[in-house]
Amino acid sequence: MPADRILVVNSGSSSVKLRVVETDGTVSAKEDLGPPGEHLGDTLADFLARSEPPDATAHRVVHGGGQFSAATVIDDAARAALDRTALLAPLHNPPALIAIDASRRLLAGKPCIACFDTAFHATIGPAASTYAIPTSWRAGWGVRRYGFHGLSCAWASRRAPEVLSPASLRLASQAGRGLRMVICHLGSGASVSAVEDGRSVDTTMGFSPLEGLVMSSRPGDLDPAVVLLALRRGLTAEQVDDALEHRSGLLGLSDGRSADMRDLLEARRLGDGPAGLAVSVFVHRLRAKIAAMAAATSGTDAVVFTGGIGENSAEIRAEVCDGLGWMGIDIDTEANEAASGSDGDITGRSSTVGVAVITAREELQMAAEAQGALHAD
Repeated sequence: MPADRILVVNSGSSSVKLRVVETDGTVSAKEDLGPPGEHLGDTLADFLARSEPPDATAHRVVHGGGQFSAATVIDDAARAALDRTALLAPLHNPPALIAIDASRRLLAGKPCIACFDTAFHATIGPAASTYAIPTSWRAGWGVRRYGFHGLSCAWASRRAPEVLSPASLRLASQAGRGLRMVICHLGSGASVSAVEDGRSVDTTMGFSPLEGLVMSSRPGDLDPAVVLLALRRGLTAEQVDDALEHRSGLLGLSDGRSADMRDLLEARRLGDGPAGLAVSVFVHRLRAKIAAMAAATSGTDAVVFTGGIGENSAEIRAEVCDGLGWMGIDIDTEANEAASGSDGDITGRSSTVGVAVITAREELQMAAEAQGALHAD
């Protein structure tokens, strides 16, 4: 049965965001917490004591592995199966499981739903999802390209057609096909996805959130020989993991100056070389991935920017699109500046491809998926 009020718990590796979403989509209560831990049960109890009791909870789980391809009501069997996903996303899934256990304990008898970031990309076909590695690795270890940021992509793919002008949507309508979009989720983690008619066709993240674009502290695409070299130089697997998760990306490129794009843009304006390099590499890789995702759908009707950087940095959007004129992409400078921090159509007059900025609303997507799971249960 549907729930009138859903507590959405967005657990990350470094923070937990709580949102109470009503049936009309309004957020009636919210709180941003620090890193998750064993104390999370007490924190959730305090939050629940200060807000109207929810009818259900929805939890963001980054990796659903091969078993979970849709939002799922968590019973004991599903909870046991979720333990097996922890190895696939060791930084992200364990905090989510702590939150799930806490809410099941605190709200006994109320439905608890897991919403997976990988689920949106379950529609990706074998040509895009299969690694060229030994069959035993693929079949025995479940190694494939899963894709992430699915909750953000799902929301953006729903919202963008409402924001883009009719002119930007006309080509798809005239061709009698679904809207083709390249969705750029740019935040601390970053990915680009190809979406056609609301379905994911390809994406830049793979088996884990390490692959693809340059991110705040993750490298994105990397020759595996670099990892082998580090191991042969005497580093342990744990040391390599720490370097790739926490000391690479923008932070590594800027020689440790910052992992925050805002800091790097300001430092670049002041003439800082490493900061400028970090921004340049980020933009270069992003342009290439946008082109690759457009190729996955034989062209694109729209490019969508979302996530912390995508929503708030008009400077990055302008630099990225400035190098994509050959794709027919042009943006309106004034609209681009005005759109930072809000939804907006920033398509330029001469552009043959729509360009939009969409505020990430993962909590609304999760609430909608939770309602769907409850109807199906």
